Amino acid sequence: MRRLIEANVPEPDLGPEFLCQRLGMSRAKLYRLFEPIGGVGAYIQQRRLTRAYHALTDPAQAHLNVGIIATRCGFGSASVFSRAFRQAFGLSPTDLRATHHHPDADNTNHADDNAFTSMRRQLLGMGAGRG
Repeated sequence: MRRLIEANVPEPDLGPEFLCQRLGMSRAKLYRLFEPIGGVGAYIQQRRLTRAYHALTDPAQAHLNVGIIATRCGFGSASVFSRAFRQAFGLSPTDLRATHHHPDADNTNHADDNAFTSMRRQLLGMGAGRG
């Protein structure tokens, strides 16, 4: 299931119905399987946000508009993406990019931030409270 999600993160219609059709399982079973890590919708959003974070900090993608990255990561609108990103990482996508790529900026490793660490643990199925 996780591989199917990862392979289809850019698809805007990626969601429970998409997964149930592809996996041949009931919606109830899908929800039960993802419940321990916050639900299928939350998992998909976390994968999209993680992919966007990496794209925004990748020098090879610095020429891409934030809206293009949002679309490539499966978000339907830049404003929804920006709000979700800020909630997950504590700064806007534009601010992350400016901080990460500006030569005089404080190059704090955001991958060690609590929000990113918690999200990474959830993505790996370890839960946010465990180490």
